[in-house]
Amino acid sequence: MTTQTQGTMTKKANISAAILELYKQSHSFNLIAGNTIDSVRIQPQSNLVTEETKEMVLAALEKDNIEKVDGCLDGLVTCSNLVMLLEGNAALLADAPMYL
Repeated sequence: MTTQTQGTMTKKANISAAILELYKQSHSFNLIAGNTIDSVRIQPQSNLVTEETKEMVLAALEKDNIEKVDGCLDGLVTCSNLVMLLEGNAALLADAPMYL
């Protein structure tokens, strides 16, 4: 493995770890707010994902880089929560995403 490849792998591992930590913190925040993993929250969470996606697309069209970054982060948070709701568990929090 070349030094450049090792550096890229290290960066990807660090990004994966940061994304996992974002998922965990978001899940903790939801639990504190009383938002448990419950199938009744699937549709409202789906609506949030849709709204955040629309905001991100609008930001891209308007070339608003700050809102694009905000939309990306909001998308990670809302989508990770939706995945846990759809799966009915918090298994997503077990390992960092592997394929970046």
